[in-house]
Amino acid sequence: MALLDRIDGSFLNFTNGWAFAQPVRNVNYNLALPGLSVAVAFVVGTVEILGLVANEFRLAGFWSAFAGFNINTARFVIAGLFVVWFTALVIWRFGHVEERSGPEAQHASGGELALGRAYREPD
Repeated sequence: MALLDRIDGSFLNFTNGWAFAQPVRNVNYNLALPGLSVAVAFVVGTVEILGLVANEFRLAGFWSAFAGFNINTARFVIAGLFVVWFTALVIWRFGHVEERSGPEAQHASGGELALGRAYREPD
């Protein structure tokens, strides 16, 4: 357990250092990871609550799928969420999002960035 805690701490130290190195990374990192955690908790919680309602009220039809739902099969949905998160990281890396939305891009455009495009006041 101590070894896993040490590995987890090292990983979090690396990712936090990476995220806080640039403000754009920090904002996206702070949105992505809690969002993923909330999504996973929502999926597991929804399945558990619907299964409980189906069992307590002995509901059939749509509800029967949740009454006998094995929560271990939710791991596929959770793994899918992590695949989506990994895909977003790949897009971030190879789409050069950081270069297009950082302070250098804003300074080069001569205006404020709005919705990914340079915004200039009309003359």
